[in-house]
Amino acid sequence: AIEVRIYAEDPKTFFPSPGKITAFVLPQGEYVRNETAVQSGMTVTPFYDPMIAKLITKGNDRQEAIERMAEALNNYQIEGIKTNIPMLKDVLSHPAFQAGDTTTNFVEKHLQTTTTK
Repeated sequence: AIEVRIYAEDPKTFFPSPGKITAFVLPQGEYVRNETAVQSGMTVTPFYDPMIAKLITKGNDRQEAIERMAEALNNYQIEGIKTNIPMLKDVLSHPAFQAGDTTTNFVEKHLQTTTTK
């Protein structure tokens, strides 16, 4: 299994992206789990943690879980605010991540190749 956290933040700067969520459609599937209390119409304020959801996918191996995660992220629909989903997609497709070469400084180390331009 693999988990990502969806944040209401700019994928380029990582600054919070407060605002009203005008659309919020979760990906569905047998191997997909969503953990969230967010709904369309809610407002994300700048006063609290901007995490809006956790997304978990499972597979028979790491690669299958990654592929299912990429598909699930493509099926997320969030409008009205910016999210870190583009950055998460870039991380999932990065060769170092695919190879399992990850550390706590992965984003810092690979920032220029993982940040959406």
